[in-house]
Amino acid sequence: MSSVLLNAKTALAAVLVLPGAGVWHADVEVGNGEALADAIGKPGKASLVFADVTLKGTILPHGGDVFGRGWFRVIGGYNGWGKPVDPKPYRSAAGVKASTVLGDVARDAGEQLASFTDFRVGGWYTRPSSTARDTLEDIAKGAWYVDEDGITHLGTREKKAWKTSHRLIDARPDRNWVSIAADSLKDLVPGAQVEGLTAATVRHELAGEHLHTTVFGTDGTTPGDRFLQRFIAMVRAVMRPTFFHGLYEFRVRGGSGGYLDLDPAKKSLGLPSMNNVPVRVGVYGGRGTPANGTSVLVGFINGDASLPFVNSFAGEWEGGTSVPSESHIFAGNVKLGDSSAQAIAFATGVSDLQNDLNTWSPSSADGAAVKALMTTWLANIYATTKAEAS
Repeated sequence: MSSVLLNAKTALAAVLVLPGAGVWHADVEVGNGEALADAIGKPGKASLVFADVTLKGTILPHGGDVFGRGWFRVIGGYNGWGKPVDPKPYRSAAGVKASTVLGDVARDAGEQLASFTDFRVGGWYTRPSSTARDTLEDIAKGAWYVDEDGITHLGTREKKAWKTSHRLIDARPDRNWVSIAADSLKDLVPGAQVEGLTAATVRHELAGEHLHTTVFGTDGTTPGDRFLQRFIAMVRAVMRPTFFHGLYEFRVRGGSGGYLDLDPAKKSLGLPSMNNVPVRVGVYGGRGTPANGTSVLVGFINGDASLPFVNSFAGEWEGGTSVPSESHIFAGNVKLGDSSAQAIAFATGVSDLQNDLNTWSPSSADGAAVKALMTTWLANIYATTKAEAS
């Protein structure tokens, strides 16, 4: 007979849910709630034993003893991912490391984070005033879980066959789940392949003297939490009309004449490569030729998927391919400066005047002084405006 223990106290009933992503949790009923009175009103350490598997977590403070029985909720880890954290900015010219941001938020939350293959999240990262879990979700994109030892991992669990001897109790292939019974529950976690399913969510349940497990298969290609996957699908269906009201980063692949060919910077968003996207720059009369690889923001007029346009370009100060190969401003007069500024002289006129000065040989000292003054004036035009109008 398999048993369940909570801090060495025998459970009368228990349910343990191991999701493919996020924090595992258990609801446990014990025969003597007063024996766990220390957990009432404050979180406490928990050792939960399901058959031959021991899990380390935290008893939440809202359980308690009623008529000699106690009901308690246990979660994996240290009850920290739901805690609020203060805002914090990050900046690195080489790119902010995920390990820096997640290491900080894990320490602030009191959670333990396993080592992972590091990556960079961009030149800037802003941690908002929210919960620690929000930052973890933002960077890990739903690909994280708390293991049986209470340690948080990035990524998903390994897919592998579960070969332990077991008895098939029930199966519903139309609903993508099976129910089994086994004396050993080791390695029966999300990612386990059993009875033709790859587990997305595993639910162990003790009822009376019987312990059985329900394995829910994945709804997608990864062993993420099955219930969360379905909830996300519903939210996406409702929010779909708002998707094209945002701005999305693309990279320039080519184009000319006010139209660009673009590739999405993040393919995970589901946006395709696009050709001949019109450019709507923020300067009247402006036009240019961005270099390939330039980062641009693309929007959709009135949220219409059929009306994409280039909204803006990465600034020159970002260097590299952000510097355009050519830039134009078309206008009757182009001025640089405040309201009293004069229009920039036409490039051809300036060049002609400079040629005239170079060939002029004044016959008097006053003429020589005028030539020197005008030569200096023309040089200052180039030095201060660094622009030509044509």
